[in-house]
Amino acid sequence: MEAPVRKNLILIPNVYDFHGVRELLDSFCEKNQLDYYFYSLHHLKQSLDQKALSLEFKNLIQKNQILLFLVPVAIQVNQELVEFLNHQPRSFGSPSTGLDHVDQSFLREVKIPFFSAEGENRDSVVEYVLTALSYVLDYQRWRKRDFCVGIIGYGRIGSLLGKILKDFGIPIIAVDPFVFPKEYKKNLEEIRHCDVITFHVPLTKDQYPTYHMVDLEFLKNLKSSIIINTSRGKIFTEEAYLYCIENFDSIMDVYYFEPPKAEYFLSKRLKISTPHTAGYHWQSRFRGMFKILKDFSHHFQFEFSFEVSDFFPKQYEIEIFSSIMEETTKLKQHVSFFSKIRSQYPIRAGIKEQKYQRNWDPIKKELYDYFMGFYS
Repeated sequence: MEAPVRKNLILIPNVYDFHGVRELLDSFCEKNQLDYYFYSLHHLKQSLDQKALSLEFKNLIQKNQILLFLVPVAIQVNQELVEFLNHQPRSFGSPSTGLDHVDQSFLREVKIPFFSAEGENRDSVVEYVLTALSYVLDYQRWRKRDFCVGIIGYGRIGSLLGKILKDFGIPIIAVDPFVFPKEYKKNLEEIRHCDVITFHVPLTKDQYPTYHMVDLEFLKNLKSSIIINTSRGKIFTEEAYLYCIENFDSIMDVYYFEPPKAEYFLSKRLKISTPHTAGYHWQSRFRGMFKILKDFSHHFQFEFSFEVSDFFPKQYEIEIFSSIMEETTKLKQHVSFFSKIRSQYPIRAGIKEQKYQRNWDPIKKELYDYFMGFYS
């Protein structure tokens, strides 16, 4: 009796089974004689909690060679996970932005590659911030450019936001000790006088830690009337987080506790509250998966000859201008909406892909016109 043929597998969590992904995987795997499998994220979490592999994962690991194991930020990629999977996966990756769930030093030590999608959601986050501002900022101030935006974190996302604000003639102050080391202390002091402060930092505990970087002392010294956080909830202390949403007009896409506590939504100054959707218009999500497969192919010398445009949706389920407030309403009414939408995000259009509406307010019309030209 012949031994069963072991397949070379790519494992993907079922939460990434959205438009275009299967088509990309079908084409890529056919070209390189590989296979893929969508695993249950719930079963993986359950297995880790119970410290015992489910039947699904036992079969996958015993009968196949796992070339690439994709995990979302909800799963810690560390020595414990590698040992739990019997040292089987040849590489790991995460289509989500951010790397605070990955023990990179351990992976380097055991020579396991990790492929990330950092920065691939930059367009989506920037469009979210600008759209959210259109709901909470007085139009006369926008028209006169009579406000200043403080940007904390000036990497891929922060710098793109800064460029666009400057294109609109809106003054900014950028704070980033790695990008502007000489101006760091001066800009950190000056940012306290900004009218809007938006955070675009990873969650870190090493040099210039961002974990709990925002405390009560920081907030009580601010002039800012609007605070935006699309980074991580725990860049605030819990006390500061609660103080923020009670004392500033707040736009929050992340929360100190996730799923968020229902009492967060009692504050009238929490103007916009969305369930981790800032970076999730279709192109940013798909580009994350696309980049990982491309980098994986380069590392293991597989063929990869595709373009993102090969997989564009024919239509979108929701649009950025309307979805922000719709999601806010749903989340404030039922906190369970946070977990529900995260299991299957709808296909969201960015600013450029939206259908023009005559009833848009002047700020949204300006944003639409700008982005139509920006990406042309």
